[in-house]
Amino acid sequence: FAERRCSDDGRWEGKGGVINEQTDAPSGWTNYTPCFTPEMLLLLQKLYSGNEEDAK
Repeated sequence: FAERRCSDDGRWEGKGGVINEQTDAPSGWTNYTPCFTPEMLLLLQKLYSGNEEDAK
């Protein structure tokens, strides 16, 4: 299941459990990581282990 958290003031929390008015979307952040298969998680881990050029 995907995961979202609501802050004490009723707004969706941003990534890392904080609300940043300047960088977070009004709809908050949703963690879809639990929805991925182990194989997909490994692929994402490899993709983001290098620099941005390597990911292209």
